[in-house]
Amino acid sequence: MKYLIPKAAAIIIITFCSLSLSAQDSQITPVTAKNTAYAEFTVGGLKGVWYSASVNYERHLFKENELLTTSLRLGFGGWVNYGVGGKEFIGSLQFLIGRNAPRFEIQAGYAYIIGDDGHNPQSEIKEGIPVFNAGFRYQKRDGGFMFKITGGTWGFVNLALGYSF
Repeated sequence: MKYLIPKAAAIIIITFCSLSLSAQDSQITPVTAKNTAYAEFTVGGLKGVWYSASVNYERHLFKENELLTTSLRLGFGGWVNYGVGGKEFIGSLQFLIGRNAPRFEIQAGYAYIIGDDGHNPQSEIKEGIPVFNAGFRYQKRDGGFMFKITGGTWGFVNLALGYSF
């Protein structure tokens, strides 16, 4: 047991060193497309079937290294759930992991929804929903077509199509 921690530390150090050396040898296209505009469609949910569509803008904030890029997303759209619907405002951080066009995406943020309950016009829905998604994203570093499909902790499946520039 006392040798487990040093062995684990050695494995982690060797892994990071080898990743660093391999990153220096490979030809990586620099990130020139820092903006992305896309439409996202959502279906699912744990509290019944939820449909949503939004228009989003995303801007790369910084690139930690060749494997990780962080960006900020802002979006606006509409939602419907069992005949009840309204507007949604979305803000989140995206973490793109990978060197090439197909990458792994992790998203953490917040969606604020506004609407009425459909039965009582005096009753308005105002609710904040945490957003946690992970999935696949195809986006070239130098821009062009963008596609992503993600799944979320609330049972949502998201499909997005857009353009990077």
